[in-house]
Amino acid sequence: FINHLSHELKTPLAIMMTNVERSLIEDENEKLKSSMQFQKNAIMELSHIMNIMLDISRMENKLTTADSESIRIDEIIFECVDEIIILNTNAYFDFNIDNTLDEITLTIAGNSRMIKLAVMNLIKNAVNFSSKENPSIEISASNNKVHIKISNDGNLLEDDEQLLLFRQSFRGKNSLAVKGFGLGLVFTHRIVNMHKGNLDYSVIEGNKNCFILSLPIAS
Repeated sequence: FINHLSHELKTPLAIMMTNVERSLIEDENEKLKSSMQFQKNAIMELSHIMNIMLDISRMENKLTTADSESIRIDEIIFECVDEIIILNTNAYFDFNIDNTLDEITLTIAGNSRMIKLAVMNLIKNAVNFSSKENPSIEISASNNKVHIKISNDGNLLEDDEQLLLFRQSFRGKNSLAVKGFGLGLVFTHRIVNMHKGNLDYSVIEGNKNCFILSLPIAS
């Protein structure tokens, strides 16, 4: 795991180093300012990844208990979508929220930072692997759980790949053109398990990839 993680962190660090080297020879103030803003965002992202890893480590080793916050899952989803659109102005989503849901059925308990990372990973994947259609996000509830269904029309995972989906450093054939080392879904799966939820992948009607994240409604 440490070996794979080192590669995951090595890529953004290399990009940052290249950007710094370019900045050192840059004469124009505006370009330098833009470069520094890039550095700031990259450092914040690395810090965010490290904090999540520490949270997961502490929880798995029972050094601390999970923060028990009341979390509105719909608000988390909208935050993630807003942030993704800032980074990718071409990103669009089709939403479908069960109109019978209320504040109670949309509220879960847990660590909001972890939940946001899990949701963000799933939505970013839907954007990165979509082909022509907009990714779809659906929110529903049943059996005391709220369900977030995220689907896209990208290349499908083969049956043998589906069995390896949540293992460290696995990347399917459909990810060859997408940067990364396959740790996003590993983190997501661990976070969901810690919150007594479920994360499943399937191929749905229309030959679409579909992830369903189910989390217990706060009692």
